[in-house]
Amino acid sequence: MTQSIVLVPGLLNTGHLWHHQIRGLGGKVDVHIGNTLAGDETISAMAKRILNDAPDEFALGGMSMGGYVALEIMNQAPERVTHLALMNTHAQGDSPEKRIMREKTIEASQTGRFVGASRLFMKKLLSAENVTNQAIV
Repeated sequence: MTQSIVLVPGLLNTGHLWHHQIRGLGGKVDVHIGNTLAGDETISAMAKRILNDAPDEFALGGMSMGGYVALEIMNQAPERVTHLALMNTHAQGDSPEKRIMREKTIEASQTGRFVGASRLFMKKLLSAENVTNQAIV
């Protein structure tokens, strides 16, 4: 039986986030990427959808917001997860500052101003050397 892994990227990230890990695994495991950009309204819904697409049993890795989703996957189907890796994430709820930032982002996306809102995240999402790299931004 081939070992499977589900990797869940963070906020505003695609599966490309994991390309080095996938290459490093060198085909030794069956890699699935959890899509966090499918328009789910809640972390719970995102976890449920990812579980629907996942193998029956798998190792699970989540980075940042993907860690929130991974924890919810553990709540919904712990018997399916063989191993868990949480990276750059936390299990606590948002701080008041993060909640305000999230609410501003939601408001901006609902009014069509998300491109401007995403700039608010750049210093948090990118390293200092990449924050001014327009190709990455």
